[in-house]
Amino acid sequence: MSEYGLTSSGWEEREGQRISQQINALMVSDSIGQMGVNERFIGSNQFTMYYDYSFGNEFGMMGFKDENYSDAYRYPTYYAMARWKRFGTSIKDVSTTFDRSSTLSAYAGQKNGKTTLMVINKTNSPQSATISVDGATIVSERADTFVGSTIHDTLPTFNGKVVPADDLSDAPGTTTDIGAASSYVRSFPGASITLIELTTQP
Repeated sequence: MSEYGLTSSGWEEREGQRISQQINALMVSDSIGQMGVNERFIGSNQFTMYYDYSFGNEFGMMGFKDENYSDAYRYPTYYAMARWKRFGTSIKDVSTTFDRSSTLSAYAGQKNGKTTLMVINKTNSPQSATISVDGATIVSERADTFVGSTIHDTLPTFNGKVVPADDLSDAPGTTTDIGAASSYVRSFPGASITLIELTTQP
């Protein structure tokens, strides 16, 4: 499967420039999660890393500022893909009381013995949620947050940085001590993709 981001319909999409906005990153991230949950795909690929400048450059994960292909920059979709790369290789069951199609969707997995959560806030407002893991207490949380001022933001931040280093090393995530609690409440910013790694114990 390819081309599962926002694409043109009669080319009016180019006027709205939604492909270069946070809304496309939210949709691509949710689409990848849905493919994993529903197990109805063999593989998927991002259609292109970057597209021809003269065509509008909308379809890639990166763009260029002029026809000489200089000054490459990353579209929000780039970071959606980068979050899933660090999610892990398995999908676990997760339950939520939110409307997944319009408010908050969540995907659970496992990586190196830790529970991972990918949480996508599709609204422009913060959403609070209670997090728990069946049969375990939560010791700590590590989180990376990719957030826009609105779903139409073209310059969202990754852990507070608009343009982090290529390896993201200058934009470390946050680590929070949960204190071996059975559950905890955290807020997810509006227009955000949050990847959480939970350290748990029985």
